[in-house]
Parts: sequence; structure tokens; C-alpha cells
Amino acid sequence: LHMACGKGHRETVQVLLSGEHNANMEATDNDGCTPLHMACAFGDHETVQVLLSEHNANLEAIDEDGATPLHRACGEGHRETVQVLLSEEHNANLEAPDNNGFTPLQMACGNGHHETVKVLLSAREPFADLEAKSTNDWTPLHVACWAGQLETVEVLLEEHNANLEAEDKNGYTPLHMACGKGHRETVQVLLSGEHNANMEATDNDGCTPLHMACAFGDHETVQVLLSEEHNANLEAKDKNGYTPLHRACLNGHHETVKVLLSEEHNANLKATATNGYAPLHMACVNGHHETVQVLLSEEHNANLEATDNDGYTPLHMACGNGHHETVKVLLSAREPFADLEAKSTNDWTPLHVACWAG
Repeated sequence: LHMACGKGHRETVQVLLSGEHNANMEATDNDGCTPLHMACAFGDHETVQVLLSEHNANLEAIDEDGATPLHRACGEGHRETVQVLLSEEHNANLEAPDNNGFTPLQMACGNGHHETVKVLLSAREPFADLEAKSTNDWTPLHVACWAGQLETVEVLLEEHNANLEAEDKNGYTPLHMACGKGHRETVQVLLSGEHNANMEATDNDGCTPLHMACAFGDHETVQVLLSEEHNANLEAKDKNGYTPLHRACLNGHHETVKVLLSEEHNANLKATATNGYAPLHMACVNGHHETVQVLLSEEHNANLEATDNDGYTPLHMACGNGHHETVKVLLSAREPFADLEAKSTNDWTPLHVACWAG
């Protein structure tokens, strides 16, 4: 019966469910799915109607993920099946949460099924809750922005006025989500004059959307945020004192670093974090030698001898973390080269640090 429902073989389903054979309507597979789950996932709305109307299938059965048949139909974007499930005759629960707290609306949003989203928000009253929150406090708009589902984002904002400034448990707004995943077109919609998302909103760590974009390394999204139209704060510091440039350097996004340091934007290469790290320290900590080369170029000329709160230079950092290719760059990129005998506050040279770290 699962197989017949999962392939839309309606006549076979009716044979199996006939009085002669009486297949078990509520049997579950290894994933906890009933035949109704399978039919909804396949999107055969006529089979779904047969299962519900003629055989009284359990509309609120949950599988191993906590998903109901409505979740499965919404996750696959089967609009007609969703309409059957939401009809007055069947009245499926629009707000049932799965194991992650996602409602059927959030499932449709995450998979970009904007036509299904329209059904959920208009099929019957009360409509699906536009501000329902998952276990991590993601709203449907968060989910759509995280997944970069542009058309769905437009439906949620333009037709239903979703809350642009809702925060999840990390303090992320939908704009943080879109920036953190590099969804440039979604970012442009969120920032458009009609919607005007807050560019300087900070999450629990003090990060702005620009921090998120730089950490992800999508330089085109970064350029949107820094454009004259939006003019994001290039020198904003998070709770650790890191600027967007620090974040880009930490993750080795050298193309993003080039954008930030360009004449047009001119990010502060000498900015120091709470621990004293300059952007060059950040690149050296993780051994991003291409980023180090950008920072040390004649054009940018980062300070090779800048020290953190413990007196460590970028060379100390690269040595302590075993990034020998980065060490080579620091000792050969330009004259004067990094000081091989520089001493930290406890008089450790780079060689001390490398030997201590093995």
C-alpha cells in the first residue's frame, strides 16, 4: 500500500483497501510514514481524497521527523494536495510543528514553493501563522531568507507584510540570514525602499548583517551592503571587537578582503579587536596565505609587527598554529620581512611558539 500510494497508483490503492484485502491504512515504514504520508509526498491529490474520504486515514499521523501528511505535501509543493487537506471536509492542522518546530508553512517556505505558501495563507481562516516560530525561533521569513527563496520572500513581504525585524534565538533577523548565506538578490529585496530592513541590527554576538556577509565571503552581497544606496557601517565592531574585515580575514575570503580594502571603501587595516588582533592576525591564525598576501601587498601594506594583548605578532600566530605556508609568506612577501626574533610579553620568539605547539 505504501508503494502504491507513493507512486500514485490510485486503482491499485483501491484494490488493496477493498473489503476483500483490507490493507492496513495506518501501517508505518521505517521512517514512520503512513500510506497517506506517501500519497501526499507524491502529490496525487485524488488518491489523497480517496484515503481520507473513503477510508478515514489519520490526517494527523506523524512520522519519525514529527511531520504530518500536510508537512509532506507542503515540503514538495503539491498545491492541489494541500487544498484537499485544508478543505472544510478534512481541515488539516495548519500549525502542527515537526521535531524542529517547523509548521507546514515553514516547510513550504524553505523549499521555495511560493504558490503553496499562497494557499496556506489564504485557503481558510484562520490562515497559517505568518509569525510562527520553530524551536530555534525561525519564522517563515527566516526560513525563506536562509534558503534564498526569492519569490517566496516577495510573497511573504509584499502580500502579507511579514515581520522583517523578527529575531531568532541567536538574534538573527531575516537580513542576517540572507547575508550569512550569500543570497544577494534576497538581500536586495529586503533592503529595498519598500521594505527597508535594518542594516545595523546586531545579533547576540554583536554582528551586523555586514559581519555575516563578510564571514560567508560572498563579495557581491558585501558590495550591495556597502553601496551608496545602503552604506553599511564598515567599522562596526561585534562583542569581540571584530570588524567585518576581521571576519573576512578569519575565514580567508581574499576576494571579499579586496572589496573591503578597495579605494572605494577603505576598511581600517589597523583596527584591533578586544584581544588586540589586527586583521592580519586573523588571517594568520587560520593559515589563509592568499589573504595574507593581499594584506601585505604594496597597495595595503599591513603592519607585520603589530602585536596582540600577549605581544604576539602575526608570525607568532602562524607558527603557533602550524601554518608553514603562511610563515613562508610572512618571511618573504616584502622587505622588511617579519621579525624572526620578535618577542612576546613572555619573551617567546616565533620559534618558541612553534616548538611549544609541536
